[in-house]
Amino acid sequence: MTRLDVADLILRFVDGNSEAHEWDDFVSIRQSDHEIESLRSVCANIPIEFPPNDSLSYCSDAGIRRLRDLAQRISELRPSA
Repeated sequence: MTRLDVADLILRFVDGNSEAHEWDDFVSIRQSDHEIESLRSVCANIPIEFPPNDSLSYCSDAGIRRLRDLAQRISELRPSA
């Protein structure tokens, strides 16, 4: 998984277009790449930082904005060397 894969997954998740298992797998399974693991950890902690307003949501609206912002910043980074 690359940074751009992570950005794409985040956007698909917040837009409701990811496969049912994709997000759960991503936030639940540690990554061997340290950079991707750091991004995974941030995403996995979003519902703790931004608790959902109801039992059907992953996080609050502020958390969704944080995920979108994260995806945008990831997309704008230069590729790793």
